Amino acid sequence: MRNAKAKHMRKTQCAAELDGALYRCSGTTLEQLVDLNDLRGVQRVVTDFQGAISRTVTVEAPYKYAEVMVRKQLQETGEFDEPVTLISHWKKRKGAKATDIFYSALPTRVYYRSLDEAKNHEECILLFPLYGVLYGVLKKMRPTHPVAVVFQHGRAADVLLGDRKRMYYANRRVAFDESSEQLSSLWQMVASEITAAEEEHRISVEKIIMLTWTDSQVEAVLPPEMETKVQFYGEESLFLDGKERKISFLKALNTTPVSLAVSRPPEKITSYCARVLPVLDVAVIIIVLFLFGGHFWYGMKNRAIDQQIQAGKTNISELSRAQYPEAILYEETFRFVKNLSRYRDIPGFKSVVNDISEALFKGGLARVVKADYDKGNLKLEVLGKVAVPFDKAYKGYQRFCRTMQKRGYTLENRSFNTSINESQFVVTLERRVE
Repeated sequence: MRNAKAKHMRKTQCAAELDGALYRCSGTTLEQLVDLNDLRGVQRVVTDFQGAISRTVTVEAPYKYAEVMVRKQLQETGEFDEPVTLISHWKKRKGAKATDIFYSALPTRVYYRSLDEAKNHEECILLFPLYGVLYGVLKKMRPTHPVAVVFQHGRAADVLLGDRKRMYYANRRVAFDESSEQLSSLWQMVASEITAAEEEHRISVEKIIMLTWTDSQVEAVLPPEMETKVQFYGEESLFLDGKERKISFLKALNTTPVSLAVSRPPEKITSYCARVLPVLDVAVIIIVLFLFGGHFWYGMKNRAIDQQIQAGKTNISELSRAQYPEAILYEETFRFVKNLSRYRDIPGFKSVVNDISEALFKGGLARVVKADYDKGNLKLEVLGKVAVPFDKAYKGYQRFCRTMQKRGYTLENRSFNTSINESQFVVTLERRVE
């Protein structure tokens, strides 16, 4: 059941503060330190916040006030005789005025002392609560059926039971000492806690994931039906005081999402940047290579263009020295041809007479037709008489004018006079050719 494969090197440095002792992992070596000041580089640090408790409860309070109600209950029951800070790992609405919450609670002074120590450190320290790491294991697995995560270290065993939608149970059981009899009793308590949670929530635990530490007693005494469900989280070989230990808890710490850390935003941002920097280094190198290649390629292209420009300048210089024939004056010839074109387009006198004849009305007679051709324009004057009554004569005269306009003539002037026997009219027209 146990995975004995070891990783040769750890990419992220990490440390664990458990049961009052601080351990740092460097490569495959695990060593005990005095305090956080001995840590170097970007570190992930998990702590059990001595004196902290972790539980899952349902509180009669709206979602946004669940933490406030839990703190109030803890102080009213006397579990803390000083100000308490609540770390909410998970919560979910259970109706309009009820909320399920999974939390860790600890004295406020301990919480802020730990945050300040991490903040004042020369390097970046990401601080994770112990149950945040257990919850991270569940989040990574995303089980569809309930799973129990058990972490036994020293004389304590931390238990978290849940699936991808809900956290059912969280608690720590502690033995009196680390003797074999007491540890056997501790595992029996763990089995009883899991069984009780199954009965309370009417669920069945599918797997029991074991996390191990330097002093974990993995030879657990569990009921046979539970023994078959036990799976050890991926272990790695680490050396403490020259002795090889199979440990999986630090691997779980390395895969815990940064969002589950209790550190302040600057530390989280720094951690993200530290993880991205190697990728950025590679990206910068690739960009530099592309820029260098682009510079080289465009340099060759520019030299080819310079050669073409120089060749063009040489051709221009040679053409400027070439002898050309004298220019021929064409303006007079062009003007003469243009006038011929105009004269050709001006209607002849015969065409003018035909236009007048077709436009004349019954009883109308053109006595004088005067046509004047001047610079491509035609000015026409028609003097006529009408030997019909006035009303017919005037209508015929108006029709005559309209017809001539339709044939392309512009009406410049006109007059109509009448007498007893006959009427006379004078019409002046013009026709332009562009």
